[in-house]
Amino acid sequence: MGHADHFECAMRSPRNLPIAPLADLEAACRENPWGPAVVTEGGAWTYSQLHRGSLMFADHLTRIGINRGDRVVLHMANRPELLALYYACLRLGAIACPTNIRLTPPELTRVFAQTAPRAYAGDSAGVATFRRLGDAAKGSVVCIDLMASEGSSALAGPDGWGEQCQDVGGRLDDVAVLLSTSGSTGEPKYVAHTAGTLAATASLMTEGVLPRFGPALLLPSWVHAFGLFSWLALVRLRVAVVGRSVFDPRDALTAIDEHQCRSVVGLPFMFATMDAVVGERGCPDSVASLVSSGDTLPTGLQRRIEARWGAPLRQFWASTEVAGALTCGGRPGPLSRVSREVGVRLVAAAQTAGEGSSGELWITSPSAFAGYWDPAERSVDRQPADRWVKTGDFFTFEDDGELRFLGRIGDIIVRGGSNVSPVEVENVLRRHPGVVGVAVTSLPDDVYGETIVAYVQTEHPASDRLLEDLYEIARGSLSAHKIPAAIRVIDDLPVTAIGKVDRAKLRELARCSEW
Repeated sequence: MGHADHFECAMRSPRNLPIAPLADLEAACRENPWGPAVVTEGGAWTYSQLHRGSLMFADHLTRIGINRGDRVVLHMANRPELLALYYACLRLGAIACPTNIRLTPPELTRVFAQTAPRAYAGDSAGVATFRRLGDAAKGSVVCIDLMASEGSSALAGPDGWGEQCQDVGGRLDDVAVLLSTSGSTGEPKYVAHTAGTLAATASLMTEGVLPRFGPALLLPSWVHAFGLFSWLALVRLRVAVVGRSVFDPRDALTAIDEHQCRSVVGLPFMFATMDAVVGERGCPDSVASLVSSGDTLPTGLQRRIEARWGAPLRQFWASTEVAGALTCGGRPGPLSRVSREVGVRLVAAAQTAGEGSSGELWITSPSAFAGYWDPAERSVDRQPADRWVKTGDFFTFEDDGELRFLGRIGDIIVRGGSNVSPVEVENVLRRHPGVVGVAVTSLPDDVYGETIVAYVQTEHPASDRLLEDLYEIARGSLSAHKIPAAIRVIDDLPVTAIGKVDRAKLRELARCSEW
């Protein structure tokens, strides 16, 4: 820590955690074997079928030579087989490498080069991409085509699980999954979680994060951290999960009505697009709880959805490296609460100015990742379990003890010695009814260090009056040092694959523009 200023919440002793996520699946299977576990467009699987599917895939992986520590690329849309394969890898101590279905052949080649898999499993779209890889990229990787006759289609029958439970081959500290995430330079890196950290994540997310109402519509991709972590927690809660292979707002609302979903878990852009459709077709009447993460949910949108849908919409902070450490805030805004089993510090960062109880969020939690994958060594750079994880996110404590997210450390604007949160400025500009998207960045300034630049996406063509209104809104709600020096209208904001504003591209756009 050195001489850095910090503010700390006391660490509490973790309670007993399950041996591994497999324990939750097997307990659900014993308690309610014929109860629905997962429902997608392709059909529904009971807990018995999911359990049996994990055993069948584990047996198949064993027969093709997969051993403890071998990597298995999972490349498919949301479907029950993906979940069964996760559990199969856990059984064997193999390492699942879930991969975005939208990757191009060159991108998938890069995944193979970094993870050096022994096997690949994909649906029809995934396998089509796999087959376009060069022989050098494929190497000796065994391809499991889920749509082939020898694939998992035989699992559709409602066979009982009986006495098929096998001894688990994996161990608590085995690396269980490698999750891709973007590094600070935009280069993807792989976050390693063990069976133990996945179990801890699921345990923490069952308290104050995910609702106990079911069925739950789980919209994020299950190959991403948010989708996987949420799935494991929902199994622990015995909540049936409804999924969709591709997100479409109208289809999502139809799924809510068709399956009478009581809760919805999604990314902010998903709630924004669903709410726009709700204005045309009316609100679903079954929903009792909405949960968002993955990016900042605009406060105005949060309040509007709560009023229109008649259900609380809460958001919480999480990252691929550590999830469940913060639970949902108790009111609208980019707010989270500290879990009872977690320690947090807010540490003053060199890139920011000191402002009371604010700083970079550091976390110590049983759910913290094991380390990063080293492609060259084909191993994980293991870190101490009790270490403090530096999140790179800037927070401040509210008077009621909740943590308010202010932005990424690299995105925080320091103007005239004061921190400016781009999230705060964006929330203010979004109040204009003609604005559908906002992103704030900065440019170097010889006098004040940085100057603030805002990009807005509008519902109708921009006008001088709209820009005047935006400046007026900013002057009425923000201190002088937080008011943008320039506001530009843009057709489309640059976004990442999961709908987050791509701030690196935004900064590049600002630097290349004439002002």
